[in-house]
Amino acid sequence: MGNWFGLPLLVLAAIIQVTFVPQIRLLGGEPNFVMLLVISYAVRARLEESVVWAFIGGLLLDLMTSLPTGASVVSLLLIVFLIDQIRSQLAGVGFLAIIGLVIAGTLTMQFVALALTILSGYNVRLFETLSYVVLPSIAYNLVLVWPVYFFVRRFCRPPVPVL
Repeated sequence: MGNWFGLPLLVLAAIIQVTFVPQIRLLGGEPNFVMLLVISYAVRARLEESVVWAFIGGLLLDLMTSLPTGASVVSLLLIVFLIDQIRSQLAGVGFLAIIGLVIAGTLTMQFVALALTILSGYNVRLFETLSYVVLPSIAYNLVLVWPVYFFVRRFCRPPVPVL
């Protein structure tokens, strides 16, 4: 499952993200399917392919949402580079590592969006945002990462060692 198969998958995930997901919000939080796809793919693929997925997925989210352009791209690229660093130091990425990556990824996405919202001049209540948006988003993503991960794992080829 290279970049060509990933493009329609990321487009579909971004469309679902902006059309269907707002209808199933829990409090103010919502799952981020594009982020879950990028994390699930980056755990198993080479850095170059993961960067392409993160860039395309982030660009699609930026174009379809009201976030400032570049917020999702920067967040997803940071997540991919974090995954690459963790994967290079561990023998394999297991259950607990995926949980940690989803939490770190959700926090990264939310805090970059929050920082850009504050820099844009909007008044943000930090405690309410953390409890009303960030924590439910983490819960959603922790539940939904497993079906997404097993789907990507089923169709993703294992990483090729670089000589």
